[in-house]
Amino acid sequence: MIKKSILGLAFGLGIAALCLSLFSSFLNISSFSPTKEEAILLEKKMRIANEIRYTIQPKIYKKEGGIAFHIILESYENTDAIAMDLMDITFLTDQDETPFLPTSWKSKDTSAYKHSGILYFGQLALDQVTSFTLSFFELEEQKFHWSATTRLKASHRNE
Repeated sequence: MIKKSILGLAFGLGIAALCLSLFSSFLNISSFSPTKEEAILLEKKMRIANEIRYTIQPKIYKKEGGIAFHIILESYENTDAIAMDLMDITFLTDQDETPFLPTSWKSKDTSAYKHSGILYFGQLALDQVTSFTLSFFELEEQKFHWSATTRLKASHRNE
């Protein structure tokens, strides 16, 4: 009887793990941590909206199929908004409006007035991506758009 209970529990856990894996694949969730491979550095974008200064620069890692966004949020007037968890308020879309959730956030420099770090998106079919948009949902939606074919001074840089 105990043996059947253990087998039933193991089977149930296996089914739950399979469902979680399929659900994560459906939402395009994956782990992505770039190595020292050559990255394509794209144009830095800056904007001030809702008393927050956004500074964002993507790096494309073609070999690993990921994009790392170097993000700096600064505000003296709207400190609550810059303290929000970027994993909860951002997503990426490609030219076909396919949504991708971030896979990780690595905070680099945080204070009451500044929040900076690297937001990663993994498992992207970058050979098929021609453009992408990073969206933030805080007080109002903020969108930042790049063409995946436009490189910063046609250069490759290492992390």
